[in-house]
Amino acid sequence: EPYRMLTSRAEHRLVLRHDNADERLTPLGREIGLVTDERYAAFERRVALLQNERERLNETRLSPAEANRRHLTVGATLAELLRRPDVAYSDVADVLAPELGERVEIAVKYEGYIQRQTAAVERMEKLETVAIPPQFGFDRCPGLSREAKEKLVAQRPQTLGQASRIPGVTPADVAVLSVFIHREEMNASAAVHG
Repeated sequence: EPYRMLTSRAEHRLVLRHDNADERLTPLGREIGLVTDERYAAFERRVALLQNERERLNETRLSPAEANRRHLTVGATLAELLRRPDVAYSDVADVLAPELGERVEIAVKYEGYIQRQTAAVERMEKLETVAIPPQFGFDRCPGLSREAKEKLVAQRPQTLGQASRIPGVTPADVAVLSVFIHREEMNASAAVHG
């Protein structure tokens, strides 16, 4: 996985962490027959343990005195307390081994960011199927950077997904392309129907 060497270039750093590699790759390994039944059962137990602990933290409420002492609203949960930068998993619980506790802490603290990044990944997957017309004029897109125009004209990608993987083509460039392609489709549809 090249992103391990060049982490600043990994597009989805929060999702592609080293500590969750087993959650991302074990199911794939299982599908192609590389993961034994015993190892997969241990993986499933670990995933269930992590999920149960996250649920427990989300459901366990602080006492009113503890919430007031921590300057949280009455009824705040252990997860809300854990989201604070100065609070570690070991400060709120000792149910899991340190490595698993750290994974739960990361999942809780960065939950909102991870959800946004997961949504971005899903949007990018949808772009894989958006076709770029063969004679599309990249030079007619004023929002594209000069470098992106040059690379797109030279490589002529067939889909927005392919365009997004060209070095020098930024997510902003892909967004601009998406708008122009959609606009051309709307104009072509209007011309046919109108």
